[in-house]
Amino acid sequence: MTNVLVLEKDGRREVLTRNLVPGAKTYGENLVRIEGKEYRAWDPFRSKLAGAIIKGLPEEIIREGDKVLYLGTSTGPRRPTSRTSSGKRACSSAWSPP
Repeated sequence: MTNVLVLEKDGRREVLTRNLVPGAKTYGENLVRIEGKEYRAWDPFRSKLAGAIIKGLPEEIIREGDKVLYLGTSTGPRRPTSRTSSGKRACSSAWSPP
């Protein structure tokens, strides 16, 4: 996942995804600048994908340009997490049961 960083901060692992719209926040997350690029910090307790990454999801699972179908998104920032982790050329679709 070329657009994903996992950093250690204060003894905790933190997931950052490249922000494709600099300055834009989805739900008030922290924005972090690293080497001139902006990243969003994701809360693993609010995002299953961020939690899976922290728990060791293999990096080759989502690659640049992949299509991602995220089931059970409900509401919130989950779809943008999968979109930014798979890059600008990616496609992200979501479905949540009624």
